Amino acid sequence: MNARYHLIRLFVGIIVVLSFSLQASDKSALNVNNCSNGQSLSFTMSEIKALPSHEITTRVPWDKQVKRYRGVYLNHVISLVNSDVFQEINVHARNIYNVFMSAEELNKYQYMLAYTVDEKAITIRQKGPLILVRDLSGIAMDDMNALDIVVNLVWFVETINIHCGTK
Repeated sequence: MNARYHLIRLFVGIIVVLSFSLQASDKSALNVNNCSNGQSLSFTMSEIKALPSHEITTRVPWDKQVKRYRGVYLNHVISLVNSDVFQEINVHARNIYNVFMSAEELNKYQYMLAYTVDEKAITIRQKGPLILVRDLSGIAMDDMNALDIVVNLVWFVETINIHCGTK
C-alpha cells in the first residue's frame, strides 16, 4: 500500500507539472498597444516565434562574449498594429523598467526582440523570455556602458505602447 501511495503521488505530481508547463506556453508573453487607432495584440511565445525571425551576432554590456541572438525585429512587431508612422514608443519590462524610444532611434538601429541566445531559449533567470537588443559589434567593450547605448537594451520585455503618451 505504501508503494501504491507513492506511485499515486508521483503521478499527480507529473500531471500538475505538465499542466503548469502547458499553461505557461499559452500565456501572453508580449502585449503591443497602438493608442492612436485602438489596436492591441497579445502574443504567446509560440506566436512570436512564428513571425519572421532574424539573427544578430554581437556582444552586449552584461556579457563579454559574442553571442548569437534570434528574434523578431521591433519595427515588424510595431507594424502589426498598423503603426507605420509614429513618433515614439514605450517599452515596458516586468521589472518595472521602461524606456521611451523615438522613431528616429528605431529607424537608426535595428532593435530586436530576442527570444534565443546561441540557439537556447532565454529563460526568466537570464532576464527573458524576451529581451530588446541591437547589434553592438561596432562598439568597443569599454564604450558599451555609455548611457545612450544601454538605456534602450531592455530585459523582461512584456509591453510595447505606441502613441500612448506617458502611460
